[in-house]
Amino acid sequence: RELCRVLKPGGWGLIQVPHARALATADEDLSLANPQERRQRFGSTLHCRLYGRDYPQFLQDQGDWHVQVIQPADFLTSEEIARHALLPHETLFRVDKQGGAV
Repeated sequence: RELCRVLKPGGWGLIQVPHARALATADEDLSLANPQERRQRFGSTLHCRLYGRDYPQFLQDQGDWHVQVIQPADFLTSEEIARHALLPHETLFRVDKQGGAV
């Protein structure tokens, strides 16, 4: 909701989150403190959640914006992908605030 609030009408953003297409819904455990267990379950010692296929709908429900699932290879060259330390086929979420071109 905060991201939608701060985007001006017609503005857009790219959201990158821990995401697993194999999961139908998010896997979350805020109480998991062991770094090794976090790495094994969420892919990083810093994460406490892994979003699933329902994430685009979750985003859509948070604000007045259009959500599009994209990959870096859809709009960046391989050099730009490397420069920004992205993976060519990782899932990104583009949000476009209503009131502008989508």
